[in-house]
This record gives sequence, structure tokens and C-alpha cells, in this order.
Amino acid sequence: MQTLKRIPTIMGAFWRLLFMSREEIDDFLTAYDFFGNDFTSEEHMRSVLGEDYIEIYRRSVRDRYHVMNFLCALGDVEKMYSPPLIDETKSPFDNQLMFEKRMVEDIRPALTPNGRLLDLGSGRGTVSANVHEQTGNGVVGINIDPTQIEVGRKLAVKKKYPIEFVLGDFNEPEAFGLLEEGSFDAAYQIQALSNVHDKPRFFRSVNRCLRVGGRYSILAYCRNPHYDRDNPTHYDLMVRTKQLMAAIYSPLASELSEWLEDSGFRVVHSEDMSVKGELSWLVLYEKLNKHFNRIDTWVSRLSRYRILPRGMAEMLARFTANGDAWHEADRLRLIAPAWYIIADKVRDVER
Repeated sequence: MQTLKRIPTIMGAFWRLLFMSREEIDDFLTAYDFFGNDFTSEEHMRSVLGEDYIEIYRRSVRDRYHVMNFLCALGDVEKMYSPPLIDETKSPFDNQLMFEKRMVEDIRPALTPNGRLLDLGSGRGTVSANVHEQTGNGVVGINIDPTQIEVGRKLAVKKKYPIEFVLGDFNEPEAFGLLEEGSFDAAYQIQALSNVHDKPRFFRSVNRCLRVGGRYSILAYCRNPHYDRDNPTHYDLMVRTKQLMAAIYSPLASELSEWLEDSGFRVVHSEDMSVKGELSWLVLYEKLNKHFNRIDTWVSRLSRYRILPRGMAEMLARFTANGDAWHEADRLRLIAPAWYIIADKVRDVER
């Protein structure tokens, strides 16, 4: 039933990819070079990329997500995040819905009747719509990609939902400057924290938007203490996994908690949410890999016979690459793809 409902979305994404320009394709492929760096800090980014590292970052993120949102829409991850494994008998999409239900219940105690929620990395607005349906509250989403913002706005208008979108890079204070201080009851961020290059500054910006007593939910991709950067195998797996995840650098969960506490929050919950712990992706990977590999195979064949453009096969091949690296990194417990944190704002801080 869910697949039948998604047919218009799938066909729309396929049509957009079919007529993607050569420049868009090349920009998408080049963006992977940026995420192939194993950055450890913002200072490290500057040392590798030079003084214009922020602009290189912005361009890489925009070029990657501009195309990736259509690729993800072909499959069961239109919302562009890998959910924690809650029920291994269910699809990734069903696990997303189960996670979002849990997230809403966790932030519900902070909500007021006319309050608003802040969606950090709102994508196409499908999570925002689900959150509104469960709470009745308004949602404001921030996203860097105008294509996804356009889809989200159309969805909100169609359903007459009180959902607004801000086009901007949530790494920069200017994006938060458009939002009134202390005007949100809660904020949530679902696997978009990996795109934040200065996390302490970012957390201070989120603090500014929430009222005291507000709640902040994070589903994050983290590295585990088992990761050894000096181990060539570990290093290779981490770099390739980061390319797949579009992650800048991968903090420990304990570092996230420390930065949150320093930014005016109190962490009230922190855990690997998946029922199989770090090995959650081994199950989800098999489900997603089968689906996208079938698409990749058929697109590759059809492009070989010039029925489909060669660029479409290039994009899919790049998109599906490195899944094996995530699989192995998960098996070796180098990463925690679904670390879940709930934090309450307890005080204001200077940005």
C-alpha cells in the first residue's frame, strides 16, 4: 500500500533524474571528493582545504543533496535518513515511522498548545508533516537545498498544514537570525548533524531558538571508541562510510553530550536506539541494498543500450557505492549509525 501511494513521487524523481543536466551530474560526482576527507575538526578542514573551506563545504553539500534527494525518492528512504532498527521484520520506511512516533512522544512533554517545533535539516518536509499530524503544532524547517524546500512548501500548501521553511545553511548564524529568539518549544534533527562543521557553535544557535524548558531531539551518526584513525583498514572504512553518509567528521556520542551541556542543555537521554545496537545497519543494509542494486542494474543496462542517458547510470553507481564499507564498519563496531539523544534547555547562553 505504501509503495502504491509513493508511485507519483517515484515517477517524479525518475523524470527529474532523466533530464538532469551534465553540469548537475558532474557537480554531484565531484561533491564526493569533499566527503572523502576524514576531517577531525574545523581547524583540520581549514588546513586541508584552505581559507575558503566554508564555501567548498557549502557547495559540496548543495551539489550532493540537490541530486541525492531524487535518488533517495526512488527507494524506501525518501526522507534521506537511515532509521534505528526497531523492528527487523519491517521495512526501512516502517522503521522511520516507528522512530518518528517515539521521537514525538519524547518531545511532547515540552510542547504547548500553540507552540512550534524546529526541524533542522527538513529535507522534503515529510517528517515535518508527520510531526504536525501527531502533535497539531506548527513546524518550521531549515534546509540548504531549494529543490527540497520547493517540494516541502507544495506539500504544506496541499495539506493546509502550518509548516514553514527557511532556505539557508544551518551552520551559519544568519539562518537562525531569521527566527525569533526563544520562540520554539522543541527542535529535532534527524541524521543531519553530520553536516555541521562547528557543533558547539551550532548548539548555541539552537539554544537561542528554544525557550527555557524546551527540548531538543537528535538522531546522530557517531563513531565508536573502537575506531583507530591510525589503523589503515579503519581509516579506509571511515572515509568511505562518510562519503556514503555525506558526513564531515564523526564525533563520539560522549563529545556530543559534552558540547550540549556546555551550550545550555542538560542531556536527559543518550543511547544507541537500535535493537541490535551497532549492528542495526547489517539488517537495514540488506533491505536497502537489494532494492537499489536492482534499480542500478536495470539503469546500467538500459543506459548501455542508450535507452537511458549515461549520466543517470553514473549517478546511481556513485550513490550506491560504499555500502559495503558501512556494512563492514558496522560489523567492526567502528560506528553507531543511530545514536539518540534527548536534551532539555536549562539556561540561555551567549552565541
